[in-house]
Amino acid sequence: MQGVNLDQIVFGDDEIKKGEIDARYETHFFGDHGGGESIAENVLGEDWWFSTPTLAPEVRRYAKAIAKIEVAKNMASGLGVPTLEELKIRVGNYLRGITVPGENDMITFQRDFDFEYGSTGEHGRIKVNYGQAVVNPEGKVENTVKNVSDAISEIMGTGIIGLARKDYSTDWDLFTVRAHGIEGPARMIHDRKTGGPVILPVGVEFETTNLYSKKGERYSYWNEWKPWGEARDEQDIKFTGDPAKDKVMAARFLHPSIALHAERDQSGKVIGYRMSIMPYYKDLSDKYLDREALIDLMKSKGPLVEKRNLSKFQRKLLDPSVPESTKITSMGML
Repeated sequence: MQGVNLDQIVFGDDEIKKGEIDARYETHFFGDHGGGESIAENVLGEDWWFSTPTLAPEVRRYAKAIAKIEVAKNMASGLGVPTLEELKIRVGNYLRGITVPGENDMITFQRDFDFEYGSTGEHGRIKVNYGQAVVNPEGKVENTVKNVSDAISEIMGTGIIGLARKDYSTDWDLFTVRAHGIEGPARMIHDRKTGGPVILPVGVEFETTNLYSKKGERYSYWNEWKPWGEARDEQDIKFTGDPAKDKVMAARFLHPSIALHAERDQSGKVIGYRMSIMPYYKDLSDKYLDREALIDLMKSKGPLVEKRNLSKFQRKLLDPSVPESTKITSMGML
């Protein structure tokens, strides 16, 4: 942008050789030189679960263009040239609304990811768009990036509550790592005690309690007293090895952001499930059914309703030989 010298803000009074320009931008503009936060860290804000966040190449190019615009706006308002740290915060604030944290701890422009791995539940297999402001299938706007961040804070803070093995060997020390082989921001749930993923084995008895609503909110003890409610229902279960059935069953007690991923032996038999935290919609009503679930519902047989015997007045209304004037008079007698 004409009249804006971004190099002067980044370089200061230092003499920078042509071959050192990119490195200087990397450490001082994009990085955390001087004790401040990097632009990527400013973008994430409180999303602490990223280890070393970086900006994707296309976002980096856009960040420099936005920086020039922010400098020009500052100068036009009579506030002069902002400091480098002020500029990085403003660029980060701008990018936060149009980018999302994604795979490889990389921040990319907002885009849609389709997820079909999650617990099914009565909603069917819902595909979730990942972004700061996305429209869910019922037309409500949600921040599914924040939904993930909130879910990680909840699960890492409390553990996987509502699920315990009968032999009480589920005292996990949880942390999350980036999911390999799954496009998007999925975080696999690991146990520090073993160093590996948490596995829910098939055929092992678990004690479960329904502690979460479909919005991911924990039920209080008052919910337990609501008539016909499912809050805090207790049930002993065993995973069967049938992913479709097990995901429906798990949806009753796992946090709605937790997805199950089948673990198989060499023969392809399902022997357990790994867990990940994935984007989900908080604001779907209990009445929502996706297209696939609606098709299944249409295929199901409904209750048989016995044919009602018509009264003499109703028979008269259906008789073509009866004059219309008589039918109109009879309607008032029904």
